Amino acid sequence: MELIGTEIILKLPIVPLEKLIVFIASLNFWGSIAATFVGIIIGLILTAIIFSENLKVVITDSNMSLIKGDNTNIVIDKQDISSVYIEDKTLVILGLAGEELYRGTFDRNSDTAQDAFLYHHYPWRDKDSFIHEYQKWNLEHKP
Repeated sequence: MELIGTEIILKLPIVPLEKLIVFIASLNFWGSIAATFVGIIIGLILTAIIFSENLKVVITDSNMSLIKGDNTNIVIDKQDISSVYIEDKTLVILGLAGEELYRGTFDRNSDTAQDAFLYHHYPWRDKDSFIHEYQKWNLEHKP
């Protein structure tokens, strides 16, 4: 038995997995219910995995902790930081000599991050402080 809603959904150009939708629609009532619950469980598992991989940043006036889902915890003292900025959804923390203390994916709003870092008086920058020192490398490059 094919549901009328299935025909409407399949006509949408953005719907992937047409065969899966047709298969689910062809199931009896209990099969549809079971497929729905399996989908919900898979969705919850994927959501948990995604959230566990997100970076959690805890900022205090003296240091910051960078916590990843696998319990990786990096603590950086504020006195060791020369600048903090976000570049293409990547949080970058530079040390006093310009070395990278941390670089990693950051999926939060950059304005919120900026407000948090400035609130605790961290050296926030809109872009890399050393960008003027970079040069494009080519094969003929000599140090």
